[in-house]
Amino acid sequence: MFGYRLNATHEEGKTYNDGNVRRDSVSVALDARITRDLKATFGALYQERHSTGITGSISTAQYTGTSLPHTISGGTGDLSGPDQHLNTNLQLYTAGLQYNLGENWTLNASYSYSKSSRDRNESTYYLLNGAGDYTDSRFAGKEGHQLSLWQVSAEGQVKTGPLQHQLVFGAAYQRQTNDYGANSFFGQIGTGNIYQPNTNTFGGASNYYTYRDSDITQKALFASDTIQLTQRWSVLGGVRYTNYEQHGYSTSGATTSTYSQNGVVTPTVAVMFKLAPTTTLYTSYVESLEAGTVVGDTYANRGELLKPLRSKQYEVGIKTEQGRWSATAALFRIERGAAYANSANVYTQDGESIFQGIEMGGDVRLGSHWNVGGDLMWINTKYERGAANNGNRVAGAPQFVVAGHATYSVPYVPGLRIGADAKFTGNTNVRPSSNLNAPGYMLVNLGASYATRIGGYDVTFRAAIDNLLNRRYWEYQYADYVTPGDPRTLSLNARIDF
Repeated sequence: MFGYRLNATHEEGKTYNDGNVRRDSVSVALDARITRDLKATFGALYQERHSTGITGSISTAQYTGTSLPHTISGGTGDLSGPDQHLNTNLQLYTAGLQYNLGENWTLNASYSYSKSSRDRNESTYYLLNGAGDYTDSRFAGKEGHQLSLWQVSAEGQVKTGPLQHQLVFGAAYQRQTNDYGANSFFGQIGTGNIYQPNTNTFGGASNYYTYRDSDITQKALFASDTIQLTQRWSVLGGVRYTNYEQHGYSTSGATTSTYSQNGVVTPTVAVMFKLAPTTTLYTSYVESLEAGTVVGDTYANRGELLKPLRSKQYEVGIKTEQGRWSATAALFRIERGAAYANSANVYTQDGESIFQGIEMGGDVRLGSHWNVGGDLMWINTKYERGAANNGNRVAGAPQFVVAGHATYSVPYVPGLRIGADAKFTGNTNVRPSSNLNAPGYMLVNLGASYATRIGGYDVTFRAAIDNLLNRRYWEYQYADYVTPGDPRTLSLNARIDF
């Protein structure tokens, strides 16, 4: 009748870049079957995390070179100022009811509330030249977000003549509020070089506080119907109807911006055909609405709330699941509103980002001990219909990604599995202006697991080495920003089921 799960975590120690971290969290999940048809659930999570000596962000906004400086190790402490810190608090609460109306229908009602806050003192390093020189700009202040979500829905099956329908419909209410630093600091505190230890410090004020910067409210109705036309053909049709409203505020509480749009319709359509019982050919079209974002600290219009973005996705593909192998292949195209910093360092929405390409993957079991597989994704991207950057590759999207993996079950040691995987990521545009690339890189990882019984309990030991070759590489962070890739790391853990 009752179920529960309790988790508690304590993490403390030094990070691979010589920083320090301390994290404490506790979570609980409860469920109760009140009657045969009524079930109630509740969940809560509380987490505190404190980290010091963190690595600052590296910006190329002022960089004049055509190629990035020589790579540095992600394990370096040179970019980790001793006074830099990031302290976060996260709270999440959920509750829900599920009621079975009959054999084919279920009612669901849920509520969730999350609250997060950040107190941070972090540097942004503005690269100046290929020698790795930079100016050090520091942000110090507080931020916070709150999100409330109510949703009620019903799902079930009905039959109309020869057609079988799987129906889902409901309503949702969502409100997000964003708090921004009223007296936060952002400014240059010194200079340095990425190959040398950073010695800049910033004390600043300690009495930072926040104000209500913006809020976003979405009220939506949604419905979908999956219709089984024949044993082979089925179609899915869905629609979401949204009333959207957002406001921006000044530190005094005055409204600085308002945007609202009622009756935003975002449809979903799919057609599926079974070539065989385990093989499906499909095509789909999906539209979605993405809430506006608050502009970050490093831009001239910091704190501004941007309008929502609409995206469209087209896809056609095939997937199959056989006894000893499985495979997927898909052609896709995504059209999404583009956002980036212009020449005046104003983060703006302009035109569209287009992503189109092909994705393929497969797994096969060889004999009774080997399992191998791989994935390939090729992407052609470009900016369109904007005031700038038209025809350029979209920042952050590599031209292709290739990955492979293999695992081996050791026949003479039951429960022992060893494996390796590798992934190559092609070169990636760092800037929307398409004049600076992060070179491609390949990572190789090794792992092993051993499942056994000790004292009557199931025990699993795991070991993994990530970035086995200790490859140094620049990793795209977000538009105009890069970060050094993680160094070689070893992890060990054990799990006991009781």
